[in-house]
Amino acid sequence: MIRIRWKPRALADIRRLDPAVASRILEAIERLAKGERLDTKKLHGTNEYRLRVGDWRIRFTKQPEEGIGIERVLHRSAAYR
Repeated sequence: MIRIRWKPRALADIRRLDPAVASRILEAIERLAKGERLDTKKLHGTNEYRLRVGDWRIRFTKQPEEGIGIERVLHRSAAYR
């Protein structure tokens, strides 16, 4: 299993969500850490990726030595600004 690092802003984002939505997002992040293939995509012009969970987007980075760094958890309307 790959190590998951949460940035403070991402933790604040997830705490603001409805518990049911937060649960779905946390489950998807755990599945990503286990190596499952999910709806991820590399974002142009950055070293970030996004994971899609319904209307929510998880922006993250991948570092071979450090694992996955969760940067933000945002609604799709705000995720790419």
